Amino acid sequence: ERTAGVTPDIIRVMSFNLWHGGDAGGQPIEQSVRVIEAARPDVVGLQETHGLPRALARDGRGRQADGLHELQIEGPRPDRAAELAAILGWNCFDQGERRAILSRHRLSSATLGRWGVRVDLPSGWAFFLFNAHLMYRPYQPYQILRIPYEDDPFLETEAEVIQAARAARAAQVESLLSGTHAAQASGLPLFLTGDFNEPSHQDWTEAAARAGRCPIKVEFPSTKRLTDAGLIDVYRHFHPD
Repeated sequence: ERTAGVTPDIIRVMSFNLWHGGDAGGQPIEQSVRVIEAARPDVVGLQETHGLPRALARDGRGRQADGLHELQIEGPRPDRAAELAAILGWNCFDQGERRAILSRHRLSSATLGRWGVRVDLPSGWAFFLFNAHLMYRPYQPYQILRIPYEDDPFLETEAEVIQAARAARAAQVESLLSGTHAAQASGLPLFLTGDFNEPSHQDWTEAAARAGRCPIKVEFPSTKRLTDAGLIDVYRHFHPD
């Protein structure tokens, strides 16, 4: 999978939630381009790639769109991932469900479920990039902190929080992991970006709860499942505390 004697490449991986294609925050496409250019990534995992319908964005309600369910947003929605790729001159892999992967390098084979794609580097090396956007509600931090959000109930215990998180996202996590099997078998490096809509199981710890940084200890299940499957939290690897 690589040219003999070639030193492995150093690559930069970026995750970027556009928030309704940038329209919800009033961010023009040019600003999103500048954000990507400033980060100097090789690949970008994008979430919320579709902008708002023109009428909704034009009448000034864009900032309220975050409170709308996707099914409540009617009308044609511009594909900001395709626009970004065209401006940058990059390749774009449309994953569906308002997710996409941008790459300055060649994209080849897609994985099962379109969770990821192989990226081929000029040196002959290759890797896989996966990109996820897990279910945004019910959002367990709101539930445990008693912050009203739609009609989601409040929760009291760690067991209740874990059960609610699994009900919301476990099926997506298992589908994602099924998509990684062939990539893992290839022996190539694998990266995962995304918006998980759930804290890490390494965040709401006993120590954090004692310090008042979170209300209770919770071993959130989504990232726990991913690490149990062999993925490494890169930030925690370099910043273990």
